[in-house]
Amino acid sequence: WALSGFLFKADKANGLLTRMEEAVSGGNTSYKPNIITYNAVISAGANSFGNANIKGKAFKIALDAYKKVQLSQDVQPTTFTYTLLFKAIRKLIDSQHRQHAKESIAKKILEN
Repeated sequence: WALSGFLFKADKANGLLTRMEEAVSGGNTSYKPNIITYNAVISAGANSFGNANIKGKAFKIALDAYKKVQLSQDVQPTTFTYTLLFKAIRKLIDSQHRQHAKESIAKKILEN
């Protein structure tokens, strides 16, 4: 979905991630999300388009996926993860808030 023309691609990708997490909680560890899964969700958010509400929700989905990676003991972000996150900032956040978001993410990267 990430590169599709589907308007609610971030919602769809996040829904799939949620179903995977629920399967793992139910004991099926073969559905455990990995960094590729999280990157796909972040990418779906970063490649979203539409009005401000759709973009805002897509950014929240991308950021929440990134936060799950940060909190995970099993998954580590890659350079691609950060590239996608910066793309989401560039495409989904209005210009007056963009610099603060970039600086905040950069600070987190340097802390790791």
